[in-house]
Amino acid sequence: MSDSSVDSLILSAKWSARLTGWFYLYVRRHFAQKFHAVRMERSSVVLSKTLDDSSGPLMIVMNHCAWWDVLVFVYFYGAFVPTRRVTAPMDHVQLQRFSMFRRLGVFGIDPDSARTLPAMVRYVQREIGLDPRTVILLNPQGKFFDVRSPVEIRPGAAVLAAKIPNVRVVAAAVEYGFWTDARPEMFLRLRDVPTPTEPTTAGWHRAISLVMQSNADELAACVMARNGDAFVSIIGGDKAKIHPVYDFWLRMTGRKVGIDLSMRTKERATTSPCACRQSSWRFQSHSAVLRQHLDSSICAAIVDSVRIHTANDSTPAKRLSSRSVFLLEMKSPILKRAFVRLSSIGA
Repeated sequence: MSDSSVDSLILSAKWSARLTGWFYLYVRRHFAQKFHAVRMERSSVVLSKTLDDSSGPLMIVMNHCAWWDVLVFVYFYGAFVPTRRVTAPMDHVQLQRFSMFRRLGVFGIDPDSARTLPAMVRYVQREIGLDPRTVILLNPQGKFFDVRSPVEIRPGAAVLAAKIPNVRVVAAAVEYGFWTDARPEMFLRLRDVPTPTEPTTAGWHRAISLVMQSNADELAACVMARNGDAFVSIIGGDKAKIHPVYDFWLRMTGRKVGIDLSMRTKERATTSPCACRQSSWRFQSHSAVLRQHLDSSICAAIVDSVRIHTANDSTPAKRLSSRSVFLLEMKSPILKRAFVRLSSIGA
């Protein structure tokens, strides 16, 4: 396929670093107006400071759950990688409606055409040729999904990762919710996607899917726990307010402004912290792996053994019947890993 035919399948971007920088300032102000807080999970703050360090290309993949996601990418660029060239694909029909995004590095594709994928790869490679530190922003799901839905991604991100040497891939999870203010809050979490042992399209697809799923699950657990200590407010985050007039009356009478749920949050954090919810979900997922390979009686014995030992707060369940151990030894390494992870829950 010639370069000219590839270009005909792509609605090229007209990136402007200056306009992207100005638009980032607008997005930051817009977030401060529309959201009570933009919170990033605490360990992700450290990771975010390293995004601009690598000398090679960077790919950020994020779940797609709301209209705000495009502006989240703009914020990521301005806050974390302002010195890089940026490129991002978008449905060409939508891009024609919002043509200004082309000035932000967005290029148009036809997501339903089989010819689009090789054209997109060649376009991104050309962008990296202009700047080896280009950042690629992707929503691999391709359409809106609820944050509680299993992560299912299209092959585009994996194909790009397999075709781009020395690329660093970072998974971002975003979620929107209400805590104690009338306005919503945005929650963010970042995790590196480790380079697979075999960096093929299939290897990258598995790696990206697994990290995106685990990242979304762990962010959801922290949001559901409503533990503010697990996050750092990068925009806003002051005390929740009720109404300006009523808040003024509270201040005049020497009372606290807003809704104070600190004690309830602390109680909830001691009984159902993020780690407990994560363990519950991991327990269910690894139990499912065992059920696919073992007969029901042996699987039930394994799961019940783990539940008993975990409930008693003792050491993880590692003592099984000789028959169970024998069957596990005869199965694949996937089973062994699933059992080890299952038995380690609650340690």
